[in-house]
Amino acid sequence: QLSGLFLSIYILTCSGVSASMMLLTLYGGYLCPMRGYPYMNKQKELQVEAENQEVEALSP
Repeated sequence: QLSGLFLSIYILTCSGVSASMMLLTLYGGYLCPMRGYPYMNKQKELQVEAENQEVEALSP
């Protein structure tokens, strides 16, 4: 994932985009995974809970 970020930085700097735009891109690249991590973690927890409930329901 970092290689894609560095590639986008390289493309932005070569095309003459301003430094503020480059910083905004970096910040967006940082924010997306940071916001997505808790969501993915919560989904994983819910899946484990659901699997545990299924096992409890099946056991006599």
